[in-house]
Amino acid sequence: MTNTLPTSTSQTSTTLKSWGLTVIEASNLYSSAEEGRYSGTLDERADAMQALIDNKSVKAIFFARGGYGSSQLLNKLNYSKLEKHPKWFVGYSDITAFHIALNNLGFETIQGPMMKGFNKDSRPERRQPAAIPGSKGFYKGHRQKGNHTV
Repeated sequence: MTNTLPTSTSQTSTTLKSWGLTVIEASNLYSSAEEGRYSGTLDERADAMQALIDNKSVKAIFFARGGYGSSQLLNKLNYSKLEKHPKWFVGYSDITAFHIALNNLGFETIQGPMMKGFNKDSRPERRQPAAIPGSKGFYKGHRQKGNHTV
């Protein structure tokens, strides 16, 4: 099986940079564990996600791909820094576990494209930067509560 993640995330990074965003890749993005099922061990994935949550400059976290392993992370993370430095969590499918957990804590999330298929979506409106702070197309009036579909 060919790993298309490096190519697809590189293309998505290029799109996000064209919006005026700085892209920070998680330390485990290209890691592999259990024959490619996960992007690293549970501890590696939790540490990488915690680093993004704790980073004040990160405004949004786009998940690279789905996977039922995302639910394994929920109880291993400390969400307290999101109070002072909230950020969008963007993804769908198995990432819904994050949406539910974060929505229950009072944080907003975006049900939207993941990095792996971001540029493959035939509907360009699904790739709009309107909700991402710092992007050229950011819509400053966006203040709805809960989960949003992009």
